[in-house]
Amino acid sequence: MYFNKNKIIAIFAQYVNLWKDLSFICAILLNIVIICSYGDSKTGDDSRYQRLWQPSFANELSVNETRRIFNIVGICMSCFSVFVVIFFVFKKAPLVIKESWKEDADEGKHNILKKKKGFIMRLFGFLYKIVKTALKLLNNFQLLYYLAYGATALIGVLWHEFFFTFHMTEILVR
Repeated sequence: MYFNKNKIIAIFAQYVNLWKDLSFICAILLNIVIICSYGDSKTGDDSRYQRLWQPSFANELSVNETRRIFNIVGICMSCFSVFVVIFFVFKKAPLVIKESWKEDADEGKHNILKKKKGFIMRLFGFLYKIVKTALKLLNNFQLLYYLAYGATALIGVLWHEFFFTFHMTEILVR
């Protein structure tokens, strides 16, 4: 309903599969670059440090040029991933929350939030519902997966490229 009112957001929401596909293509490209950049034949005392923190694409590009490739493709993938995560959360989270709160309303006379009870009991009942709702959200595999999907994309851009490898699990999810 919200997407029908806001046309710009609706355009993005209608193409979630496109964002997933573009993110997956970026993930494949990034993982190929990772394989070609971190496979190093140099020897010496600093070789382990250089292998982990100074990537060089096929030993042809400098460390800065290789990092530029990671940053450009990684930022694109992060944007696509964030689009996927946002629209998935907007779509799924309200349904899970509504289902959780409806279950308590259906309990009838055993409802913890009845007005006849004291303030402290209603407060504990409300906290119970919030914790129960949070646990239901955490039990939803797809919701957790897409939250991890977006988080690892951002961590991959901000900290280390190896976090982009998580996106290859999309093969299993598809």
